[in-house]
Amino acid sequence: MRKNQQLTSEQSDRWLVPSPNPNSYFNFQTLFGNNQPVEMEIGFGKGAFIVESAEQNPTINYFGLEHEKKYAFHTASRLHRRKLANCKILAADGSKILNLNIMPGSLNALHLYFPDPWWKTRHHKRRIMSSLFLNCVARSLGRGKQFHMATDVPEYFHNTLKLLENNSGLTLLKVWHSIQMPTGNSIVTNFERKAYTRGRTVNRLLAISSIHTN
Repeated sequence: MRKNQQLTSEQSDRWLVPSPNPNSYFNFQTLFGNNQPVEMEIGFGKGAFIVESAEQNPTINYFGLEHEKKYAFHTASRLHRRKLANCKILAADGSKILNLNIMPGSLNALHLYFPDPWWKTRHHKRRIMSSLFLNCVARSLGRGKQFHMATDVPEYFHNTLKLLENNSGLTLLKVWHSIQMPTGNSIVTNFERKAYTRGRTVNRLLAISSIHTN
């Protein structure tokens, strides 16, 4: 299949998940047909991280959320070309799905890379990063599971660190910064590649959940 060829609805249905009913949890065992651990990415954009991760880690299931439908269909076509059965995606508001439709303790990891910074101060309320969001992250992961985050916006990163300081459900484990493209098998998102090209610093953090869900 050529890159610009459109998927049929039957083809896209294999990877695109329909919107759930409010307040109903996803059953990942039913969705993927197995009991493999599930990692979620919110805001996967054109799918660089989630597609490469699914290909490199066939024993892990990946569930992606992206509010831009055009990027969801673009990513579905990438999954179709590679025949990756361990990845499902949904075109929806990631924060709402995380709050309403993800069972507590059902995720093995959650990834948030280069979220929209909503630059203008009056638009900061639209940012996904908030105390409520971090509470939902901690609950969906369950004790000891990982939250990964990266951004090239220093103010956004510092604000996230402050929110984590006041969050009892997540414990910050590591903070690091990079100014050049990683080597080896590291997976680089499209936004990360642009950041390095423009000479920007990429700020990363790793936190774990301390929430008991059983």
